[in-house]
Amino acid sequence: MPSPTKYLLLLLLSFSPLVFSETTAVQPTAGDFSYPLLLTQNHDAYELNTARQASGLFPCESGLTKDVIRNFSVSHHAAQKTTTLPNFRRNPHYCFLIRVQNQTAQQSWVLHFSNFYIDKIKAHVQTGEHTQEFFSDFSQGFGNTRLNVLGRGFDLHLEPNTTYNIAIELTADGIVAPPYLRLTTAAAYTSWSNNMGYIYSLAIGVIIGLILISLCCAAVLRDSTFLWFSLSSIFLLSFLCYRSVVGIKLFGYSPETSWWLWLWISALQISTVMFARAFLTEETPSARFQRLFDGTLIYFALSLALSFVLPLKLNMALFVFNGVVMMMLILLAGLDKLVRRGRYYLLFMLGWLPVLYALVELGFVALRVPDGYTSTLSYKVVREPFFQIAHMLIHFIAMLIRINELKKQSFLATMRNDAKSRFLASASHDLRQPLHSMGMFLAHLSEHIQNKSSRVLLSKVFQLHEQMNQSFGTLMELSRLEAGAEEAHIERVNLNSLLASLRVEYEPQAQSKGLNLRFYCTVNHLTTDPVLLERILRNLLSNAIKYTDRGGVLLGVRRRDQYLLIQVWDTGQGVTSESRNVIFDIYQRSQHANSDHAGMGIGLAIVRHSAELLHGAITLRSRAGRGSVFELRLPAIEAPSLPAGSRETSTADRLRIVVELSETTLRSQVNACLHSWGYLASDQTASDQNAAVTLVIGESPGEADYEALVAHAQSLEARFGNVVQAQFGGTVERTMAAKLTSLNVHTLSSDFRPAELRSLLRYLEAQWQQGSQS
Repeated sequence: MPSPTKYLLLLLLSFSPLVFSETTAVQPTAGDFSYPLLLTQNHDAYELNTARQASGLFPCESGLTKDVIRNFSVSHHAAQKTTTLPNFRRNPHYCFLIRVQNQTAQQSWVLHFSNFYIDKIKAHVQTGEHTQEFFSDFSQGFGNTRLNVLGRGFDLHLEPNTTYNIAIELTADGIVAPPYLRLTTAAAYTSWSNNMGYIYSLAIGVIIGLILISLCCAAVLRDSTFLWFSLSSIFLLSFLCYRSVVGIKLFGYSPETSWWLWLWISALQISTVMFARAFLTEETPSARFQRLFDGTLIYFALSLALSFVLPLKLNMALFVFNGVVMMMLILLAGLDKLVRRGRYYLLFMLGWLPVLYALVELGFVALRVPDGYTSTLSYKVVREPFFQIAHMLIHFIAMLIRINELKKQSFLATMRNDAKSRFLASASHDLRQPLHSMGMFLAHLSEHIQNKSSRVLLSKVFQLHEQMNQSFGTLMELSRLEAGAEEAHIERVNLNSLLASLRVEYEPQAQSKGLNLRFYCTVNHLTTDPVLLERILRNLLSNAIKYTDRGGVLLGVRRRDQYLLIQVWDTGQGVTSESRNVIFDIYQRSQHANSDHAGMGIGLAIVRHSAELLHGAITLRSRAGRGSVFELRLPAIEAPSLPAGSRETSTADRLRIVVELSETTLRSQVNACLHSWGYLASDQTASDQNAAVTLVIGESPGEADYEALVAHAQSLEARFGNVVQAQFGGTVERTMAAKLTSLNVHTLSSDFRPAELRSLLRYLEAQWQQGSQS
């Protein structure tokens, strides 16, 4: 079976769109053996390919027989057709004859062969009746053959002033570059071999160093571009090493076709495509070129699968075609970026030139027809690592410039976000007083409007003012979050009670749209901030119901490893890939928040900031038209049972809460929230006479005058002692607000806001603590 190593030279040319021919040049030339090649200098390297005294390569079907050596004469070979580009697939044996005369005092010489892919080499050095025979076959080991980076050599003993007939037989199978033959003294050969080895080792060391630096950059920066750049460089370096003596010593020599050959070529091509993909599509994840890159990778994977069943020649054609496709795609994507963006993309394109030049040069050397009596030095192993170094350095600089550009963009984005946050805080502060004044003016205006149609218009203005108040409250929340003014207060939270209150609040909304609202919780308690957690869940549930028209919404809570996983599933319209990048950004409202739905579209921005305060993370998985899943991961800190004297057992000692609400839904919501926060309410605490403060949660009496409010406050004091009232009634006029404050009455929004009630409870606890300390 043909050896795959003979085809590595051709297969790696799949990096360039080069069309190869397999013609062999045969020219009617013959050496002039009347005069031998004179060896006159000790330091010179005598290139046998260019020597006029050489026969040139000619096919010898039976190999280097005794007749060929015996008939080494001018008359026999004068008409012999020779070639400079042997075709070993047609003729497995080629012979080469030359006569040399040693006119120096040196007796130790080396006959050097530059090509590792010649399977077997036989050499006969004859003078008179004395014959020296040499044989090299890597399948049987290295023997006494001299090995260096460029090839192998035989140690010859040439007596001074003696003429020798040198006959060489080369045996190979497949495409082999023209062999380069040279004859030099042993001392000069050793010096030259060592120098080539040092240069080659230095180049390989530089490449390995650059690869290690790239891997470090990939690990520190978490940048996939550096990772794929490192992998593609490793595979390219492995090709350079395999084609040298390093590959022969590490991998040995095998004439059999190996399955890893196609796997290795596929890995080289795939890693190169991944590197180009990571570099050229980092800013446009949905661009057409990324889809082309993904399709190319799938095609390469299919090609690899086919390679195990296709014959050798078809595999060669397939992978050459794959290389052409790969380079054309990189060229088109790079030119597109260069035209639209410029800058470091020009360096990226230039970085391919050294490798392309080396591979194209390699192809021309392997397949072009050399002129007669010219040196082909086809095996330029030492030069090739320096082409890769140039390729890696240019691309490395391009990636560093890219990182610097991305860093600048990140810095500018941070500056813009800071400016937006400052503007938001300033705007919120400036809006507070006008909105408050507007509410008072509307309250005064309602006393002077008696016309029925005018009062209908006024009620709509009140509704708009209420919506503005809600939006303003949301803006204030976001402003405090972005300014870092809000902190997490970690407490023990009863998740079942919290979810029960959310069910009571949102189930009517879901039923009005024909949706099925479900809750699933496998965790009872959690240590976290209840206000922030409730704020997150309210926003997620509100969005899910708002953007779902059929199906249902599911809120699930479960433990996963060291995290608490909270997921909100919906069967709504979903979120496009473009919108997923901006959906948590207040300043870029996505298509998900279209004009058909009310709101400012900043609820998810609040969710993101609140999750960060809880040391959690919020993510989204969605497909347009297939629904969405918002996933919140929180640290799963186990909530221990509270000992005696802790908050849950001592709350009644300092704060008694009585709920006097006639509306069933509102009362259920308030009780559920109080229970989730660890407070006892209603008749459970009404009989306790030792509470320092009693909070009575009720409804606003509406148009009641001041005397009625005083009477109601006195009756509560008679029942409970020190009383604080919280009334659901919305905004009131300025004079009435002052009177309510004097009576220790706090007005809450007409629609239940748990965060508002929670803030009041914390305020009362702080007041009680200050009083107890004093």
